[in-house]
Amino acid sequence: MPKPSQHVLDRVASPRYAGSLDPRAQDVLTGIAVADDCGDVIQVQLKADAAGVVLQARHKTYGCAQAIAASEMVCEMCESRELTLLADLAPETVARKLETPDLHAVRIAVDALRKAIIKKDRAG
Repeated sequence: MPKPSQHVLDRVASPRYAGSLDPRAQDVLTGIAVADDCGDVIQVQLKADAAGVVLQARHKTYGCAQAIAASEMVCEMCESRELTLLADLAPETVARKLETPDLHAVRIAVDALRKAIIKKDRAG
């Protein structure tokens, strides 16, 4: 396994988006993704305004350093962006920002993000 990039190590050492938002709030969307092969669990929560712009993003991640860093980066990339644009966020884009070749954890974080966005689409 390659050594984690400095971006990964920094995000694990100083997380800025770890935590949770009030799941009862109507403007909070929650998505959870689980990796069956390694057991990593990532929850991404988004607080969006009426126009669909993300005001806050938080995550709870139970897994390796790569999973924590991927969750951090996904949350950072969400804030102040429209949900419609985030639905197309590619794992490769997140991995490039983290400077990591490891797509496994990034795919889990992006999957959690997409599950949160789907809940918004279903709610109308």
